[in-house]
Amino acid sequence: LESPQPDAVVSGPLVVRGWAVDTLADSGTGIDVVEAWLDGPPGQGTLLGRLPYGVARPDVARLLDRGGFTNAGFSVSLPVARGVHTLWVRARSALSGVWRTQQVRFIASGSPPRVEVPGPQLPPTLTPS
Repeated sequence: LESPQPDAVVSGPLVVRGWAVDTLADSGTGIDVVEAWLDGPPGQGTLLGRLPYGVARPDVARLLDRGGFTNAGFSVSLPVARGVHTLWVRARSALSGVWRTQQVRFIASGSPPRVEVPGPQLPPTLTPS
């Protein structure tokens, strides 16, 4: 899990980004599902949903020296309410069915404040009497 970073202050949508592989896979990434949960572990928190998985990550393939790990990334932007939250992201091995989970705490500050400059006040329209 690369984003969010621990105790990051997030304004606007939460960007969830990272990668997952099963190093025992002979081909491909060995992962078939990546999910995100908010404010509680899987089964207890709020399921944010399955994350789009298969984003190209040639850096991961190079790092692990495995060409089959090229499409191991996930990335999505999600709206979250203002406050302190814990994000749980888990990935399931297509080989063993075992889930691996990471969690991170972050602070959602909400959208950046809007600054409005009032326009000039126009005089009221006069009506003939």
